[in-house]
Amino acid sequence: MSRTASCGHLWMREETGYRCRFACCECLFHGSILNWYLRKYKLVAHLETAESNRSTMVPMPLAFAFKVAQRAAELASNPLEAAFSLAIARFTGGKFSHVECWFEGPITAARCYSAREPHGTSIETIDLSDTSLWELISVATTRDEDLLVKGFCLGACGRPYDAAGILGIGSNLNIHIPWDRFCSEANFEVPHTLFGFRPTIEPRKVAPSGCPPGGCGFYELLKGTQ
Repeated sequence: MSRTASCGHLWMREETGYRCRFACCECLFHGSILNWYLRKYKLVAHLETAESNRSTMVPMPLAFAFKVAQRAAELASNPLEAAFSLAIARFTGGKFSHVECWFEGPITAARCYSAREPHGTSIETIDLSDTSLWELISVATTRDEDLLVKGFCLGACGRPYDAAGILGIGSNLNIHIPWDRFCSEANFEVPHTLFGFRPTIEPRKVAPSGCPPGGCGFYELLKGTQ
């Protein structure tokens, strides 16, 4: 079994995880992170190897949930939260102020991974059923890929919120703290790192939506309009 890495090379399935055929520096970095996630959560042993399972595509559970900025501001618990939501949309030129990676559970109790202000990356259970607040984009995945996504999300928790990166993407000042993450940066990394989605784009330059200075919108990338 193999999969395409973000460098465009193939990662070959081995007993201990995945290995790049060409052993390039980028693959050694991303491959070591991916395999660490897999070993930590003991997912390598559970990866399906039957060709029928690998080729069976399912529309869920993986989806990305985009929060409508205007509606989020209306439902905000305080003026600062409302202002922050509207500011994200205004500075990025998009409709959305936040994005969640829904990887498990029903829509009314969805287990989601994202970076949230001010706490950073974590898993939370969220009701995504309000269509006035959330817009969902489903991504077809195999059972193997669902396990990879779950392992990645669990392993990527605990990073601080990248407030500096938010300023950087809104102003094109190239401000970024490498270890920290903001929401769309963290979410874009899921398909970018695991499946080689849009490999030439830097995650720190991806906003929830719109077209910020020097960047792009994750919503538009998934829709294929950017």
